[in-house]
Amino acid sequence: MDLLTGEILDFLPNRNKESVKNWLIGHPEIQLITIDRAQAYKSALEEASLKIKQVGDRWHIFQHLFEAVKKTIKSIVSPKWRHSGQAVQQVCTSRPLPKRLQSLEKHENKVWKRIQNVQRLRKEGKNITTIAKQLGISRNTVYTDLTTTSKPSLKRNSLCDQNLPLIQSMIADESKGDEIEVACRKAGFNGHRNTLIYMISDERRDIRNKKPYTLNLQQAIIRILWVKGVQNHKKAFNSLHPNLLEAFPMLMEISEFIQSFKRLFEEKHSSGLRKWLTEHRQSSFPHFQTFIKGIRSDIKAVYYAMTLPWSNGMTEGTINKLKNIKRMMYGRAGITVLLNRLRFNT
Repeated sequence: MDLLTGEILDFLPNRNKESVKNWLIGHPEIQLITIDRAQAYKSALEEASLKIKQVGDRWHIFQHLFEAVKKTIKSIVSPKWRHSGQAVQQVCTSRPLPKRLQSLEKHENKVWKRIQNVQRLRKEGKNITTIAKQLGISRNTVYTDLTTTSKPSLKRNSLCDQNLPLIQSMIADESKGDEIEVACRKAGFNGHRNTLIYMISDERRDIRNKKPYTLNLQQAIIRILWVKGVQNHKKAFNSLHPNLLEAFPMLMEISEFIQSFKRLFEEKHSSGLRKWLTEHRQSSFPHFQTFIKGIRSDIKAVYYAMTLPWSNGMTEGTINKLKNIKRMMYGRAGITVLLNRLRFNT
């Protein structure tokens, strides 16, 4: 795409490094280019010409930060969190789990055992590749398991999880199931009745067994950390639960990491980028370390993304249009036809 005119310049047959490199060599007039963070494009640019300015795409940069935030929160906050300060008086019961949860619990135990084995082997001095081969898993799985601090819950989030506080309060008031359903429907729940019945039954059983309430806070925490409109993160965390920051004090450190990086772009504070990298190089969160490593490897492109007005938005819009055309004509159109349809809007 020509960033000045919006005109489509060409349509390459693939996204291989050599194809991009050869095309750039054939167009020596190019002075600046915007790219996503694919390594193939970066390598092609560097081999074609060191004079071309690489401008990183801001959307992709923040997408990678968001992924790091999600993975970090999911590694430190359990999906079903119970405040440890709540009184727990378990009542022994011989009642088995519902059938729908028995196989899931068995799988959760299997995954937790694998995570513990990964961490044990790592403490014994085994490297990542050796652990992966020994346990028959991928290296990425090993990295994820090493950052996991509690038994994972593989149960899918329910459609009525957001109505859990309402359900719990109405159960405490001894409301009937039909009354709870009506209230949840008014609050926006539009799922199946059985989903709601299962949750009401689970909550009533927990109350009989005097279990503390569970809170599904992962998405709410991520929303607070990421949404621009939330001004006071500490106050927002306390609104979720008054003891949340006591249980997870690192949330404020994560908040500072995110907000300080966002401010660099809002203020176009390019001179502060290296300072930010230095301040956070000792981050205790592995996924943030990976993000920082990526920024260091692309530091010039990130610098230009902060200071120059260009972005990949125009290209991404055209790519979206291309994907729609390919879906309509899959297997029936070559490159020339696709390019003509893009150029002439046919």
